[in-house]
Amino acid sequence: MKVSLIFVALLAIFTVRVFIFDVYKIPSTSMSPAILPGDYVLVNKLSYGPRIINLIKLIFSREAKYIWLEGLDKIKKNDIIVFNYPQYEYLADSITFIYGTPLIKRCFGIAGDTIKIRKNHSKISNSAILYNNLFPYDTSLHWSLGNYGPLYVPRKGDTLSITPKNIQFYRDVLLYENISSSIQNASVFTNGAYSKNHTFKYNYYFMLGDNFYQSRDSRFWGFLPETHIIGKAVLVLFSLDQEAPWYKKFRGKRFLKRIV
Repeated sequence: MKVSLIFVALLAIFTVRVFIFDVYKIPSTSMSPAILPGDYVLVNKLSYGPRIINLIKLIFSREAKYIWLEGLDKIKKNDIIVFNYPQYEYLADSITFIYGTPLIKRCFGIAGDTIKIRKNHSKISNSAILYNNLFPYDTSLHWSLGNYGPLYVPRKGDTLSITPKNIQFYRDVLLYENISSSIQNASVFTNGAYSKNHTFKYNYYFMLGDNFYQSRDSRFWGFLPETHIIGKAVLVLFSLDQEAPWYKKFRGKRFLKRIV
């Protein structure tokens, strides 16, 4: 009887965490002040639809592929989302595990948007203007953290002309959507054949941290594929101040605090 109860309890916990809710601890200040380090955040997976890993692909092909169920809502601007960091640098590997560490950011641009950021640099040092490290890593653009874009966010079904400029912006997306493709001399080849156009298979998003100048977000690593989204952050269950003494760790004001 006890074994059966334990099994049922474990199955219930597994079902809830896979299909409905999960909890993530926040390690950094990138979303301050909305979300603080030490917050334990409740993530609603039903909002955008839970994803289930394809065990057959994982076991036999060693590929991290997912199956998605229908969600209750669509992703909107300003939604705070938990997702797996897209490790585009691993696309050259035959083992396509590009689902990295879970991150939390705010959606700044949805599929089909054109991103343009214009902020005053007068209050920050020149060290915050990192032309070399910003996506798409072209210093001639003179993009910075606060002066970024314009950059189009890919939308499922849109067709992209294969030009040197577009390859510069969408190289990672092109390779992610077709691992049999290669890019040579500013041209795309799929299974050895030259490609003139590409139709996007997925929607993508552009994510920013609320701590604008202290967040490694889409300005550094590019587009977030919809395939990497875990769920919508909805509530701070509780919060522990990592730097406070043990008797002051619990942040009472953040207990069951709604995330906006």
